[in-house]
Amino acid sequence: MTITERIIEFMDQNGITQAALANALGVTKSTLNYTFINKKDFAAEDILPIAKFLKVSPMWLLTGEEEQPIIKEEIRYVEAPLQEDERALLDLYKGLDLEGRSTVLATAYQHRSRMQSPSYGEKAKAE
Repeated sequence: MTITERIIEFMDQNGITQAALANALGVTKSTLNYTFINKKDFAAEDILPIAKFLKVSPMWLLTGEEEQPIIKEEIRYVEAPLQEDERALLDLYKGLDLEGRSTVLATAYQHRSRMQSPSYGEKAKAE
């Protein structure tokens, strides 16, 4: 199932209208309808806003894996010392606007999903 098909099915099951999603994404209903009818992929930067609006995880949107957990508005993490590269990445991330952050998260989720696929493990062994 594609991301678009997953979104359509979820919206149908939960009584969410295209108009509501279009409004949340800042696009017209006709633009969203065109995407749905033609089964077009959503841009990476749309994944996080869609996930937040539907109250599902971005990973579930991208892969269909996991239950459909509700994204919690506030997540607390145990503080642990960060490595230098982790600090640099976090500093860059904090400097991004919402669109940039959404793009980074969607790309990271897609990469993690790719890394977890069986074919990725076979590729790594071959290299």
